[in-house]
Amino acid sequence: MLLLPAPRSNGSITFPTFDYYLFNVIWNVPSEKCKALTDTNLLENNSIIVNDGHKFLGNAIVVFYEEHFGLYPYYRSYSDTKLAVNGGIPQRANISAHLSVVRNNISKHIPDPNFNGLAVIDYE
Repeated sequence: MLLLPAPRSNGSITFPTFDYYLFNVIWNVPSEKCKALTDTNLLENNSIIVNDGHKFLGNAIVVFYEEHFGLYPYYRSYSDTKLAVNGGIPQRANISAHLSVVRNNISKHIPDPNFNGLAVIDYE
């Protein structure tokens, strides 16, 4: 896990300042059903940053995984080279096609041009 200092925001998300907090905790679990059932503010009461409505994709954080971000080359199984996706390795990937799909993915999952949350690319 990598924790980066969050800049102070002038937009809709207010990150806690570093005068008090050493780091920010950002919750990215689709807990909207739990929130509806319990009606608690456990995350917010502990200064944990969470998307509005506790949604998985939202205004505070959006995480892109390899299956949903461009045409990222990877292997479904590291032990079987026949299971290559999008060429398997960057040298075999089509970078132009990848970037075109990336643009579409970003527009779809972050439609607000003033988005000031975190966008994370999670490739494993």
